[in-house]
Amino acid sequence: MNFLKSVFFLTIIALSVSCENKEQKETEYHQPDLTSFYTSQNIESLNNKSFYVPVYSEIYSSTEKMSIQLTVTLSIRNTSISKNSFVKSVDYYNSKGKKIRNYLSKPIELKPLQAIDFVVTEADKTGGTGANFIVKTAGENSPLLQGIMIGTLNQQGISYLTEAKEIETY
Repeated sequence: MNFLKSVFFLTIIALSVSCENKEQKETEYHQPDLTSFYTSQNIESLNNKSFYVPVYSEIYSSTEKMSIQLTVTLSIRNTSISKNSFVKSVDYYNSKGKKIRNYLSKPIELKPLQAIDFVVTEADKTGGTGANFIVKTAGENSPLLQGIMIGTLNQQGISYLTEAKEIETY
C-alpha cells in the first residue's frame, strides 16, 4: 500500500511540474540570436522604407466564437546576391493596433542571400486575427518579407503565406 501511495504522490508532482513548464512556455516568445546580425555601419543616410506584414496568430473556425491558434513566422530575406540589407526595426502589433513587442534593440544587417526569422508561438494569444508586423529597412535593396502561419485542428493542417506591403515611411 505504501508503494502505491508513493507512486501516486510522484505522479502528482510530475504532473504539477509539467503544468508549470507549460504556463512558462505560453508567456515566452522566440527571439533569434541577433549577435551576429548587429551592424556597426552608419545607416542613417541610406534609403528608408517601411513595410506592413499581415499575419494571423488566430483564425476563426465555424463561427466567430470558435478560433484556432497559429504559429507565426516572420521571414526576412535579403534577395540580393551582392548587396547587404539593413533592418532598423521589427515591431509586432495586435488586432487593435497596439504594439505588443519590438524585436530589435538596434539595427541588423543581412548579408547577400542571408535570412532571419522571428516566431510568435501558437501559445502567444496577444496578436489575434488582425496581428501584423511593421518592419523598417534601410539600404539600396528591399528584403523579401513574408508571414508564414501554420497550425493544426484535430487531424487538419492549416497554413498561410502573406507578403509585405510597402507603406509610408515615418
